[in-house]
Amino acid sequence: MSLWKKAIVGAVGYLVLLLVLFVFVNGFPLHRREFDRAYIAFLDNPNPHTESLLHAQSRKTMMIQLEDAAAAALVIWITGFSAYRITSRIRKKDGAHRQTGTPITSK
Repeated sequence: MSLWKKAIVGAVGYLVLLLVLFVFVNGFPLHRREFDRAYIAFLDNPNPHTESLLHAQSRKTMMIQLEDAAAAALVIWITGFSAYRITSRIRKKDGAHRQTGTPITSK
């Protein structure tokens, strides 16, 4: 496989991993006071101003979750790629020392 194809496959793999982490890993531990304040303000007085504040805080929370998912995807991708390279090199070394099954005969 050429270098460009490997780069494209690697990038697509990273993007798929990022999407899976962002969609399926819940950002439950993420709890921000600013979001809580905006939410309470909206519940106490639902008007366009408090709604826009709540929406802005919701976007900030979503961006933080996306950044966390991107960092986790990068770590998992690098770990997986490194493990793949290490195992492929070990297999190549074992294959070079293994006999092929055909005996060498001299004339």
